[in-house]
Amino acid sequence: MRDDPLRVLLEDMICLHSIPVAYSSYKKKVKDEYTRDMQYFISSLNDDLYTKVERTVLYIPVEGLLCSAEEASKDKKLVNRMEIMIIHWTDQIRELLNIQENVDKREQSGPLQEIEFWKSLSTKLLEISNQLQKPGIKHIQKIVYLAKSLYLQRFQELAAELQECSVQAESNLTFLSILKKPCEELSHLRPKQIASKLRHIVVLIRIIWVNSPSYNSNEKITGLFCQVRGGRTPLISSMCAGGLAEICQ
Repeated sequence: MRDDPLRVLLEDMICLHSIPVAYSSYKKKVKDEYTRDMQYFISSLNDDLYTKVERTVLYIPVEGLLCSAEEASKDKKLVNRMEIMIIHWTDQIRELLNIQENVDKREQSGPLQEIEFWKSLSTKLLEISNQLQKPGIKHIQKIVYLAKSLYLQRFQELAAELQECSVQAESNLTFLSILKKPCEELSHLRPKQIASKLRHIVVLIRIIWVNSPSYNSNEKITGLFCQVRGGRTPLISSMCAGGLAEICQ
């Protein structure tokens, strides 16, 4: 009664309902149709629950784990249900990869917001990257692989892309974090103290430009300068507009 009703329902459906159904001796046709709809319902519950807390969690259907991949791959209806899960996982990963907004939109915020963006994205990518290593996920992939499913390749391509993006996001967070303290200090300075702090920030941006393996393009560094220019006050904006490039040189 004190827990989230949605969480309780999800746990009950998985533990108290889906497992007995998987082991039941219903007629195969009835069981296949019911299991398909049940898994769709549980998957939707799972998405609704974790979307509320801005997490991506891959639902692993119990029935896919009850027998060997070789045996499961011979059951066309079961394979079809596992393909539906592969397609859903693919959509979840694609949606996560699309979180990163274009540079122009993020230029409206400041460097501290950029750091928070990469921190949040890095956490989300790492979480689902770890989920992809779970034995249950790999077992279901093996089932559809042995069944020669056409949906597996796209899933694996996006999974590989996610791993790369996870490494990139962690790297960007590491390098951008050196700007956190100076930018926080900048918001408390008097106007006459701003110039020297800006010079220090620009030196740090140059360090990022030279050393970061992924945050080193002209477009990204220009965007970062625009964030410094626009992320404080009109005074700093006017100072930066004419001086950031000269300081960097």
